[in-house]
Amino acid sequence: MPDFSIARRVYLWGLPGSGKTSLGRPLAELLGFEFVDLDALIEERSGWSIPRIFENKGEAYFRKLEEEALMSIGDMEAPLVVACGGGTPCRPGNNNFMQASGICVYLKVPLSVLTERLVKDSGTRPLLDGMGTTEIARWLASMEKERGPWYEMADILFEMNGKGALGDACHSLRTRIEQMPA
Repeated sequence: MPDFSIARRVYLWGLPGSGKTSLGRPLAELLGFEFVDLDALIEERSGWSIPRIFENKGEAYFRKLEEEALMSIGDMEAPLVVACGGGTPCRPGNNNFMQASGICVYLKVPLSVLTERLVKDSGTRPLLDGMGTTEIARWLASMEKERGPWYEMADILFEMNGKGALGDACHSLRTRIEQMPA
């Protein structure tokens, strides 16, 4: 049974590869919340994969779908852990909505760990198409510089080195969430 003394929404923010989905699913289970992956919700509603949306409609159209999907979460009654896209909190309307409706968590992971993860995963990420290790590292550094100020607006900065057990990270983050004022 969910603990309703804590927020009914937990939004996970971070750069691509930071573990928003990987950590989000077990965290939701631990909290007794449902889990929503914003990208999966966009794919379900649009009928297109994220890479296909980028390829055929472009990033601006994707961001519009992302905002619509995020706002629709407000209509869901169940308590939720939401894995947001890397750019989701970097739009003022999205950021304000999340800040007002839940606890925002910035999953901060060293760039070297993110680079390693994304090199392995680059075929499924449209923004990284055709990039090698050096380009991905530069792209991540650029994204961190651009998005960092937005991410730092989160209620919780949760630093992860990418080496610990996922279950330990979930328990630690749950404790931090439960310590937040209701």
